[in-house]
Amino acid sequence: MNLNLQLLCLQAIPRLYKKFRLQKEYIDPRELYGKSSNHFIKACKLAQKLFYELSSKYGLTLLDIYHNSDIGMERLKVVEEIKVEENDIVLDIGCGRGYSTIAFALRTWEVYAIDLMNGIERKGWWRNFKEIISLLGLENRVYGIRANSIKLPIRNFFKVIAFIHSIRNFGSEKLILQALKETRKFMSSEGRVVVVENLPIAKNKSQEAHLKMYYCKTRYVSSEHYYFTLLKLLNLVEKAGFKNINLKILDLNLSSSPPYFYPRVSYLKNNKEIQEKYEEAIEMIKKYGEVSPPTLILVASNI
Repeated sequence: MNLNLQLLCLQAIPRLYKKFRLQKEYIDPRELYGKSSNHFIKACKLAQKLFYELSSKYGLTLLDIYHNSDIGMERLKVVEEIKVEENDIVLDIGCGRGYSTIAFALRTWEVYAIDLMNGIERKGWWRNFKEIISLLGLENRVYGIRANSIKLPIRNFFKVIAFIHSIRNFGSEKLILQALKETRKFMSSEGRVVVVENLPIAKNKSQEAHLKMYYCKTRYVSSEHYYFTLLKLLNLVEKAGFKNINLKILDLNLSSSPPYFYPRVSYLKNNKEIQEKYEEAIEMIKKYGEVSPPTLILVASNI
């Protein structure tokens, strides 16, 4: 089981232990912030071990893990709100670990998942993507394509073209705009583009803790943008030429995009501002927990 699945186990095991009224043996995910990457890996391996034990005793499957993880629950809710139909063909741009691809594949019969997955930090991601899709029994519905989203190597027309928590991973606003414009070439006459992103607003202390930690992460990981405002996302979609834009905001209070990262000690020592914010974020997460801020679902058409 790779890290993508182990992370789902890490989130799902506490919920499943409560469901079956079992004594606590798992690691609370909030305890991993501020620890080393080795602590995180060990916790994920323990979560995997506990899943196998639950599977042996109660017959649980990896789909049960997905359905009981915060990540899976949020992606399933988003896809439900998009109202994807069984016969729709979906293009999932910036599929990453495959979490949104899974949600689409559980509702429709064909999903094309696109991602460039370049960079040292993403080594082996395609292998992990294919493994998670296969272990969940969805390989006959999903086509994974390693490609640049600003020059898509496809000839299909799609009813749904989705950017699920992926816009913020594009290198620049220029690239985001190019990717959005590129999708217009592959949209069916009844098609729509869907942009899903968390917003930089906090409705409670747990969301505030998330935003503080995510701010530190974006300062450390230069390829990842901080959350865009609703107006900025709306402006990008309008600039790309889309019409009939509809907006909906979900406030699910789930850890759907956990901002785990492990900065080098030397980096923090040389960046006092980030060090202070990082330590403040850790204390808030320990006290209040961490959940993702409200999620914007933006749907637009070509005409």
